[in-house]
Amino acid sequence: MPHILIIGAGAAGTTIAAHLSSNGYRVTLSEVPGFIDRLDNIRAAGKGVRIYGMLRAEGFVAFAADLSQVEGVDFVVVTTVADAHKAVADMLAPVVDAVRAVLYFPGNLGSLFLLRRLGSQARVPLLVEANTLPYGCRISPHDAEVARVTVLTPSVLYSGDPSSVPELAEMLAILTPNPVFGGTVQSVLLSNPNPLFHTTPCLLSASRIELDPDFRMYEHGVTPGVRALLGRKDAERMTLLAEVEGRGLAWNELRGLFSKSGSMAEPERQDLEFLACGRAAGFKGPNVLEHRYLTEDTAAGLVCWERIGELTSIPTPIVSAEITLISALLGRDFRTIGRERANLL
Repeated sequence: MPHILIIGAGAAGTTIAAHLSSNGYRVTLSEVPGFIDRLDNIRAAGKGVRIYGMLRAEGFVAFAADLSQVEGVDFVVVTTVADAHKAVADMLAPVVDAVRAVLYFPGNLGSLFLLRRLGSQARVPLLVEANTLPYGCRISPHDAEVARVTVLTPSVLYSGDPSSVPELAEMLAILTPNPVFGGTVQSVLLSNPNPLFHTTPCLLSASRIELDPDFRMYEHGVTPGVRALLGRKDAERMTLLAEVEGRGLAWNELRGLFSKSGSMAEPERQDLEFLACGRAAGFKGPNVLEHRYLTEDTAAGLVCWERIGELTSIPTPIVSAEITLISALLGRDFRTIGRERANLL
């Protein structure tokens, strides 16, 4: 079995580590500088990694704070926040020569940071970006090594040509049983559901986010009026998708599997669209405005969408208005924050 290096030991990285380890893969878990204590917490538990809910699996993994000491890596899986993609490029550049592919969950142009960092390096591995995570998952508040999987995403869109590396395609079929190939970094970026569905309800629910400790964005933030606005925002997104190369995903293709019992074995699992999945799962929050639903999905999502509009001469009035309002709300210029990433396009 291939050796998988996962960079990012949060909920997604922990879940993927347990999922692949339980399927016989050799897995090493790592983190970017500043988050190494997350590795220490998992290692200190001495129980490997474990997931429960719609996926149940456990396995033991190796840990590596220094990638120069990791040998024989076949594939790298990056599950960090978007802000860390530049640091990931710096980590990987010295050791990426022997790696066959680097996969970003989700992409958000992360591979372009690595491509720029490698420059004229003779050998560049296959770079693959995904439009979303394979599942909705959260770390247990009591056990660092345990994650709960509430939603599965069986269809994920990938850029590049993963089918050209059969062992990679086999791994992706484990993580996402119905993978969709044929995307490009731009079409995958525009198919990430988070900038579409997160920023609008959070922006329009700012006062409730700050006042209600039981706020649930998917349940309380998506009112009929907000959903109608999301539809108009999606129309902007689809216009952009029509102008870029590569396969993209429409609203009704952004879906997930949910089961009230939390078990794939139960017959009542439902195939739901993205917003319905989040509502059914009862995901709490956000409870502060400085949350990735606003910060990351604006800087690494909407700002890049707006940039595609500029490059294709397509106006994006709703997306652009959201960037301006969120910048004003948080007192941060998200166009400046996201400019380096957007300029990679």
